[in-house]
Amino acid sequence: MNDSPRSVVQRKLTQIFRDNASRVQAEAILHRHSLEPQQTGGDRVLLAILKLSDGDLEKLRRVAAIAMSDWRDVVAMAEYPEMLRIGAGIGQLDSQTRRAIRNRDLRQYHRWLHGKGNPEAAAGSVDP
Repeated sequence: MNDSPRSVVQRKLTQIFRDNASRVQAEAILHRHSLEPQQTGGDRVLLAILKLSDGDLEKLRRVAAIAMSDWRDVVAMAEYPEMLRIGAGIGQLDSQTRRAIRNRDLRQYHRWLHGKGNPEAAAGSVDP
């Protein structure tokens, strides 16, 4: 898939928030987040917020608030859930095991990113 990052955000927004009213509210939350002057990370952060929301507007608001504090937290939760669950102990694992964990994290994120809807979000992410 060769979509622009913004079109991927729009596609995932439509897949996750199927009814128009929820989608409009979710889009407004994401828009407010992207206008904050301290925010960086762009569409990658918006995708992480969407993934972690599990299609729930209240959860979307909470995750967006976490991203306002430090956008890297939501990116880590969305993209590296297994590594994050292991935490500081990751450094004690051998390099082959760490690489396997990174690869699983990468695969789960790509499945979510290129899939339909949000089925992997709950199983493949850390609860914010």
